Amino acid sequence: MVAAVDIHQMHLQRWLGQNPKVWEEPGKFKPERHLQHRNKGKEAVLAEPDLLLLTFSRGKSGCPGVVLGNSMTTMFARLLQGFDWSIPANLASIDLSQEKGE
Repeated sequence: MVAAVDIHQMHLQRWLGQNPKVWEEPGKFKPERHLQHRNKGKEAVLAEPDLLLLTFSRGKSGCPGVVLGNSMTTMFARLLQGFDWSIPANLASIDLSQEKGE
């Protein structure tokens, strides 16, 4: 306990999905191995102790741009919330059609 506040701990299982007894060639990217009919009847269940599937957002397959994406989304939401947005008085509508750039 720090300053009378509970600190949550997260225990990551780094080698989840890397067990050679369960997976053929666990170090290679083969998403098809999680399909039930190709997985020798084993179903990927996201519950302990049968956690066979490592989700996209964890481990080696994690998205390297997730921090940037979350920051941009938060910044955009704050801009929308913080200002009053309206169409300029001299425009009836805004043309959102796309055109090829130069």
